[in-house]
Amino acid sequence: MFKIDELVKASDGRLLSKEVIKNGEDLLGIYLNNSDGEKTLSAIIYEDSVEQLTENCDTIESAVQTVYDFLMEHTERQSSIKPLTDIFNNAKDLYERIQIRAISADKSNGDILPVKTEDGISYYYQIFFDIDDGASALLPNRTIEKIKAELDITDEDIWEKAVFNTEVASCIEDNVMGLPMTVSTNAQKYYGAAAIFVSQSFRDEAVEKVGGSFYVVPSSVHECILLPDGETTVEQIKEVHKMVQCGMEDKDILTSNIFHCAEDGTLTMVA
Repeated sequence: MFKIDELVKASDGRLLSKEVIKNGEDLLGIYLNNSDGEKTLSAIIYEDSVEQLTENCDTIESAVQTVYDFLMEHTERQSSIKPLTDIFNNAKDLYERIQIRAISADKSNGDILPVKTEDGISYYYQIFFDIDDGASALLPNRTIEKIKAELDITDEDIWEKAVFNTEVASCIEDNVMGLPMTVSTNAQKYYGAAAIFVSQSFRDEAVEKVGGSFYVVPSSVHECILLPDGETTVEQIKEVHKMVQCGMEDKDILTSNIFHCAEDGTLTMVA
């Protein structure tokens, strides 16, 4: 986990820190250094938010860039989006935004544990920020406990809400990149593979869209390819899937498993 002081020191003057009293609590914040004369007041985020943003960063350089890019985007859109700190400090807001992210069961997210793991896929809770490029963050388990306590709800309530939100945010697209291909993803096309696995209603919609039962090929953590029955064999699908994954970054690989969705929306792993 990267500390604010470390990020500021490694930022070559692009970032600054300051102590702020917020709701009676002493907090350390980080913000953009506008020494170039810009009059726009920079957004400021605090330690919990920095932890969320940099949780998947491997180096201090990538962590600095992630925080800097977010602050730049956030500052430019301050009039239209909520401050990040407000989101993470508001249990109701988190609950309304919560979605599900699908990640390979082989991957670790440090102290953040998956909600469940099935058929080589681990499911985590995530939220998206109101930014066009799909900025998002996983929610730590302690944040989930906070939501449960403040809203007096159960794990089942949160899961059902997350499934619903994920379904609403997802879509089924045809002719992707000009190819005769049907894909399930989300509006951001970023960490959008989960819906087809967790939502029966979304699978029912997909069956109608595809025109019957189909195979689900998890092409990445961002999307899944839906192939109608009868067009190819499972063995052929596996070979193509292997070739696709060979040219993919490891972090984007979801699973090498292939799934089948029946006309009633039942999903099973077939290879």
